[in-house]
Amino acid sequence: MLVSSPDLAQRLAYRRAPLAARVIAYVVYALVPIWVARDAASDEDNLIVVRAARNLVHGIAPYADKRFVYPPSSIAFAVVLAPFSDKTVQNVVPFGLAAMMIVGWWAVLRLFEVPWRSWLATVPIALAPLFAPFFNAIVLGSWTVPVAMLACVALLLMGRDRWALAGVAIGLSIAVKPMLIPLGLIFLLARRWGGFAFAAGIPVLMSAATLLVVADPKLFFTKTVPFLVGGQDSYSQPYDLSLGTMLPRLGIHGPVVAAARLLVAVAAVVVAVWRWRQESRGQAPRLVETSSILMLGTFLVSSPGFDHYILLVLPGLLAGAATLGSPARTVWFWTALLPQTGAVRVQELDELHRRVYKDFFMVLVLFAGLVVHTVRRRRRTVPDLTVAAQPA
Repeated sequence: MLVSSPDLAQRLAYRRAPLAARVIAYVVYALVPIWVARDAASDEDNLIVVRAARNLVHGIAPYADKRFVYPPSSIAFAVVLAPFSDKTVQNVVPFGLAAMMIVGWWAVLRLFEVPWRSWLATVPIALAPLFAPFFNAIVLGSWTVPVAMLACVALLLMGRDRWALAGVAIGLSIAVKPMLIPLGLIFLLARRWGGFAFAAGIPVLMSAATLLVVADPKLFFTKTVPFLVGGQDSYSQPYDLSLGTMLPRLGIHGPVVAAARLLVAVAAVVVAVWRWRQESRGQAPRLVETSSILMLGTFLVSSPGFDHYILLVLPGLLAGAATLGSPARTVWFWTALLPQTGAVRVQELDELHRRVYKDFFMVLVLFAGLVVHTVRRRRRTVPDLTVAAQPA
């Protein structure tokens, strides 16, 4: 997959970064987990799951805690942390999450055949600490991070035509946190029934097995599921970027909100199918853009949706930046992301309970941009613009 005359951006992106630049990038990146472990020590999201695992071990119903809204299968992954103190967990988890994001980043770089020592691979590492959703995910100890890693690994496996293993990766991610369920559509579009079976079967079997051993398992169905369907409560609403929360905050209520959510859901599925059928730009861009459309639409339609959910789609979009015709080469892409770096500051929107407007803007612009990008591409012939990695 070679391009005879790559443009200047491709040459700069694929050129090997000096060793000093790479070392500095990873040192700067490591400052986030170091600071969180030593000074911030929030780890709020992770500790909720760890406490549920401790309850399981001690015969207490994990779903008695309404803040524990993860699937039963997630408890199995947290059991390994259960014996340790909260302080130990808070000191270790930030480094584990930061490492997971690196693994995911390297996976999508391989998908686009980008050398890990290139400028394109290095610069985002150095800039990640400035990106609010990444920073927040590490501070919270969010389990969105392992899901993001598994999403990137699954895309790489799909690109390598290893669909069964990709199904295992997606299945494990759903068992951790059921965020990647919409990606089941990709298995169906590709007619990869075995991969789909793994993706669906692993979380179902793990959850069923866990419910057999937890105390008072009916609470999951009578308390947690209704709580999730209702969009949770006032605890999460100030940070919820989904249409169901944001439109009422903007003065839009009732049937209009329901219609908007339905419209976005239909648009996400239809446009994702269109993008999947546009095969001229290579497998990697098709996989990344199709999955991004599905996930961004889900963030807007489901509730709640938080800023760090963007980590599920951003690595793949950034890794394709050196490919001609990539969404990451458009103005709207960077317009959506820049307010999350502090480069664009509005005092009223930087307050804790108002910054969700920036999050909503980011997801909405990225989704709308990908939709327009895909629709416009349907009207013209696009040559094969996938590039191979330049010598490292």
